[in-house]
Amino acid sequence: MHVVRQMISQPAVSVIMAVYNGAEYVEDAIESILEQTCSDFEFIIINDGSTDRTHEIICKYNDPRIRLINQENTGLTRALNVGLSLARGRYIARIDADDISLPERLEKQVALFEKNKDVVLQGSLFCLINVKNGRLYFKHLPNTERKLRLFLALRGTPFRHSTVMFRRSVVEKVGVYNEKYVTAQDYEYWIRIAAQHRIAMLPEYLCLARDNIDESIVSSRSRRNQLALLIRLKKEAFRNLRISRIYIIPSFAFTLASILPKNLFRYGIVAKMSSIITRMAGKSSSETPKNKEGIICLAERLIKSKDI
Repeated sequence: MHVVRQMISQPAVSVIMAVYNGAEYVEDAIESILEQTCSDFEFIIINDGSTDRTHEIICKYNDPRIRLINQENTGLTRALNVGLSLARGRYIARIDADDISLPERLEKQVALFEKNKDVVLQGSLFCLINVKNGRLYFKHLPNTERKLRLFLALRGTPFRHSTVMFRRSVVEKVGVYNEKYVTAQDYEYWIRIAAQHRIAMLPEYLCLARDNIDESIVSSRSRRNQLALLIRLKKEAFRNLRISRIYIIPSFAFTLASILPKNLFRYGIVAKMSSIITRMAGKSSSETPKNKEGIICLAERLIKSKDI
């Protein structure tokens, strides 16, 4: 492992990004962090053995806040733990190499923590942009703690990794990402954190995420493995978050439906299970999400530049 740049002063926020062969989009992700209205941060970038132009692109940025770590490929989970071990900020923020943070993201998330001293983990709303057709999908997520906990057990993680910020102090209490998980390491981590601490959702769209998964190439074996993993994690969520067993049947029915190939049958089941889960969990908050216009403007710029 080779650390290329290192800051001297202690920042308020440590932003962590692990990237492997992300040359196509990593520039957008980097610039979205460097252009934040909150400038008191370090940007830890772990180049996890990339063989494309990723390293060359990162090195274009002569910004003292960037700490570039080049290492052999170890996989996302271990790379993230390298970032956690190097982080010096009071707060830790995540971004994936193909996602984009809006300029006010860090500023607003730091403000939430400063105002709510007992909240340890938070995320924000996000918008998915389909890389094939440019369509936008606005994710409506719960913004009360009770419903966030129910969501963790019933549906999965409500937090897109690139929207998350958590207090560095929690790492000392619950540990780091579990390296047994090659995927869903974030979901498992949020369950552990939520079992002991308060969590929150900032009801603003602060992230534009690319939906670039081609489900046509996902094998049936991969789907079975994904199902087994999700069931195992949901069992942990029910147990650790002490969720009532009355939610078990709709929860696992939703899990089964969600890994089916995208078609009308899947959408019908998912919609029905979502409706049942929503009724069981109670009425949603009436608070209107903010910053939707900012997300739309950003997406339109990407579409016009054909950089989606």
